[in-house]
Amino acid sequence: MSGPLLALLLSIATPAAIAQDPTGGGVPASAADTAAPTPEQPAAAGPTAEAPADDDSTDAQADRAHDRALAAAEARTRKARADLARARRNLRLTMALVALLVLWLIARLATPRPTVEHPHHRVVALNHDELGRLIFQAARSRDFFAFRDLFLNAHEAGELLGLQEAENYLELRSDEHIRKALDVLADACRPGTTYGGVVPVEGGLLGIRVNEPNGGHFVVAVGSVTEIEGGCRLHLASPRIVSETPATSTPIWT
Repeated sequence: MSGPLLALLLSIATPAAIAQDPTGGGVPASAADTAAPTPEQPAAAGPTAEAPADDDSTDAQADRAHDRALAAAEARTRKARADLARARRNLRLTMALVALLVLWLIARLATPRPTVEHPHHRVVALNHDELGRLIFQAARSRDFFAFRDLFLNAHEAGELLGLQEAENYLELRSDEHIRKALDVLADACRPGTTYGGVVPVEGGLLGIRVNEPNGGHFVVAVGSVTEIEGGCRLHLASPRIVSETPATSTPIWT
């Protein structure tokens, strides 16, 4: 009985031992561990084949950076040259404009300015009294143009007198003649005097009465008057004082 029983025990024990041994052949675990590295163990460090490639990449990057720096420097140089050329061109244009302006000012100052025509509207006196008032106002202000407008002009003289007589009249009624007459009237119609109306004077002349501030008055013969359509005009003027009345009251002004 012992023989069969021993064999049975051995058959039962042998598979259990084999199951407990992972090497499956009786190989010690320590030997299996040293035979090949495990996945957790890092590979042994050593010289790699990628080092020359890294050096080439660094050189290429340095070359590209150098090229970019050169391109940027050239761009700045071109921009500076363009700015300088633009500044010089603008300076030349400015100097040319200034020169033209100076020449224009010189020509403007050297050219005589044309005589400006009298801007006032020419007034037509409807009657002798209105004509006398206009004469007095022009004399008080010494307004040459206003006084000249009261005379016959060339067109009116041509219609009334004819061509030949109009030429003779305009020669007599010159600007010098009008200025002299205005000076005499302005001296008579001095500040403080007032207009007192018109007075007929011997010889068919128009006279104006001038009131003085002290109460007196005098009459100034102005000149001949010509009737025109819609009013009247001075023909010729030779002003002079023809009568004078002394003051009859205490002077207002001293």
